[in-house]
Amino acid sequence: MLDTFKAFIYNLRYMKEIKQPKLSKAEIKEREAKKLRKREFTKRLCKYQVVIILTSLLIVFGMVTAFAVVGGTFSEFFDITHLIKYFALTGITIISLNIVWIYLARDGMKDAKLVKDSVILYIIIFVAFILSTVTARGISIYMVPLCMIGLLVTVLYNANLAIFINAASVLLFYINFSVIASSDASFALIVSAFIQLLATTFLIVFTKNSYTRLSYIWKTAVVALLIGFGIAFLANMFFTTGDVSQTLISSVWSLLSILLGLAIFMTVLPILEKAFRVYSSFKLDEICSSDSRLMKRLREEAPGTYNHSMAMATLAQECAIKIGENPALARACCLYHDIGKLKSPLSFTENQTGYNPHDDYVPEVSVRLITRHTIDGANIIKEAGLPEILEQIALEHHGTQTVGFFLNKTRGITEENIDIDAFRYDGPKPSTKISALVMIVDTIEAATRSMGIDEDETLFRNKIHGLIMDKMKNNQFSNTPITLKDLQDIEDTLIASLPKLYHKRIKYN
Repeated sequence: MLDTFKAFIYNLRYMKEIKQPKLSKAEIKEREAKKLRKREFTKRLCKYQVVIILTSLLIVFGMVTAFAVVGGTFSEFFDITHLIKYFALTGITIISLNIVWIYLARDGMKDAKLVKDSVILYIIIFVAFILSTVTARGISIYMVPLCMIGLLVTVLYNANLAIFINAASVLLFYINFSVIASSDASFALIVSAFIQLLATTFLIVFTKNSYTRLSYIWKTAVVALLIGFGIAFLANMFFTTGDVSQTLISSVWSLLSILLGLAIFMTVLPILEKAFRVYSSFKLDEICSSDSRLMKRLREEAPGTYNHSMAMATLAQECAIKIGENPALARACCLYHDIGKLKSPLSFTENQTGYNPHDDYVPEVSVRLITRHTIDGANIIKEAGLPEILEQIALEHHGTQTVGFFLNKTRGITEENIDIDAFRYDGPKPSTKISALVMIVDTIEAATRSMGIDEDETLFRNKIHGLIMDKMKNNQFSNTPITLKDLQDIEDTLIASLPKLYHKRIKYN
C-alpha cells in the first residue's frame, strides 16, 4: 500500500515536470527578479502599515487625552469599556490613512518621496486633530481650525490632493470627536463639519495660485466672514431655538476658527520646510532674494554665472507658465542650477576676464573640472538645507550630455579611439518637466548670448528648434514626462521672449 502511494506521488511529480516548459536562463532570471520585486514590495507595504497603525493610535489616543485633560475628566476616559471603543476608532482611522496613502501612491511616486510625503501628511493631520480637539472641547465645537490641513497640503503639494485630504480629514475628525465626546450627531456638530469642509475647499481654490502672505490673509478673511460666520449664523438663526446672542457667539467662533487655522498654517509651514527640506512659494521667494547668502556669493565670486542664471530665471518663468508648471519654482531652480561653479569660478568662460586656466590643462582634466559642478552644486544645496528639488535640478540639468568643446579638442590632437563616456556629465537625466525646462533654457540662453539673435525669424527659430531636438535625439528627455506639445510651447515662448531680453540699443557718441 505504501509503495503504491509513493508511486502515485512520483507519477504526479513526473507529470508536473513534463507539463512545465523548459525555461531559458533569461526567463529564469526574469522570474527571480519578479519574485525579488514582490518581496521588496511586501516589505515596503509592511513598513507603511506599521507607520499607519502607529499614527492612528497616536491620533485616537492623543485626541482622547486632549479631550479628557481639557475637560478635567481624565480618569473617566480610560476604563475597559471606553478602550474597546477607542480601538474601534483606531480601526476607522487606519482605513482612512490607508486611503490617503493609496491616493498618494496612485501616480507611481518614488518610494523615498512617498515615505517622506506620507510622514509629512500624517504629522499635519495629527497636529490639526489634537489642536482641534483642544479648541472644540475647551471653547466651542465651532472653534475647529481644521482648515490648516488644506492650506498646508495646497502650498506644499497641490490643490487636487488638498481637496481630497481635506474631505477625508474633516470626516474622520468629526466621527472620532463625536464618539469620544459620547454625543450623537448633534446639529452643531453637523453645521461645524459642513462649514469646515466648505470653507477649506474655497480656501484651497482661491489660494492655490497665491504667492504672498497678504493675499492669503485677505482671502482667508473673506472666506471666514462669508462662510464661517455667514453659514453658522443662518443655520443657528433659522434651525435652532437659541437666542440671538448665542447665535452670534457661535458664528464668531466659526469665523475665528478659520482665522486660527491660517495662523497655525503660517506658524507650522516654516518648521515643516526646514525639517523636511520641502518648499512653498514663501520659501522660494526667500531663497531667490538677492540678499540670500548663496546668491550674494554667486554675485560676488562668479558674476558671469550669476547674470546667466538671472537671465535664465526670467525666460524659465515665462516657459513654466506656458506649460502649466510653477513659475516660482522654475525661477528658483534656474538661480541655483549652477551654484556648484562657486567651487571653481574661473574654470567657466563666463567668469574669466582674460586668463583661461584650461590653456594649461589637458582636455581630460578640463572636462573633470567642468562636469563636477553638478555634483558640487548638489552638495552645496544640501549643506545649506535648501529644498531637495534644487539639489535634484543641480544634478540633472546637464543630464548625460558630452562636453562638446573638449571632446572636439581631443579629437583634433589624437588619432586614438576616444572614450566618449569620459567626456560626459555624470547625470542623471532630467526626471521632471522643470528639470527638462532648465536644461533647455540653460543651453539656449548661453547660445543666444554667444551668437546673438538673428533678425531673420525663420533662421532664429530653426536654431532654437535644432538645439531642443538635439537633446531629444540624445535621449535626454527619456525619463521625464515632458510632451512634444510642451517642447513646442517652450520653443514658441523662447522665440518670443529672447528678443525682448537681448534687444538692440542705439549707439551713443
